[in-house]
Amino acid sequence: PLKYLMFEKNSDLVFLMKSDLDFTGMDFVQIPAFTANVWGEGHKITGITINGGTELGFIKRNYGNFYGVTVSNFDMSTSTRDGVVKAGAFAAHNAGILVDCKVENGKISVIALTDSAYVGAYAGVNSGIIWSNEENASLVKSDHTTFTATVGADVELIGQSKFGKNTIIGAVIGLNDGGYVKWVDAKASVRPVGTNFFKGGICGQNVQPTDEVGTNIDNVIDCFYSEQETMCSETNNRWGTAY
Repeated sequence: PLKYLMFEKNSDLVFLMKSDLDFTGMDFVQIPAFTANVWGEGHKITGITINGGTELGFIKRNYGNFYGVTVSNFDMSTSTRDGVVKAGAFAAHNAGILVDCKVENGKISVIALTDSAYVGAYAGVNSGIIWSNEENASLVKSDHTTFTATVGADVELIGQSKFGKNTIIGAVIGLNDGGYVKWVDAKASVRPVGTNFFKGGICGQNVQPTDEVGTNIDNVIDCFYSEQETMCSETNNRWGTAY
């Protein structure tokens, strides 16, 4: 089924997962760009191993929609001189929609030798939408410990940039470039290496969209990061979490 996912002009297609996709022990080939729809039915994409490159993730650039999919048991790493590095379990760059999707039991380790690194559990850069369901939202507001996190504590994120460049790293996404994140509870270990970094419990750096008169729009809402202290302003994260 992976070859069908690799068609770039497939926005009308809907894939319904009837079982887990297990790539353990396989020579995994990344999907360059994706524009279709995947209904996970609670199933997992598991066993992905990537070593090298500048765009790490199940998909390099996601423009499609995923519902109820979990990425787990992954190991993605690179040390490269080839420019900016973006890395996330679902996608290097997410411009699509991820709803009720989870990331668990995996590691991303990035060293960008000549440029910046963007690292997050879901995506290195997000200009799309990532959110959980309303049931999770009510629990995040009251007691975030009572339900399974959307980003598990068994996820480890490591990023390093050299030659004065920045590492932008967060438990959900690295750079939130005008995208939206809502009702997400994250527990991942976030470890930038070196001195030049932006680190956050939800995203390392957030760029807010604006309305027609130039007023900033809240775009990181009702999220919780439960492993470390609050990192930044809580303006867009009323329930005790910073991006």
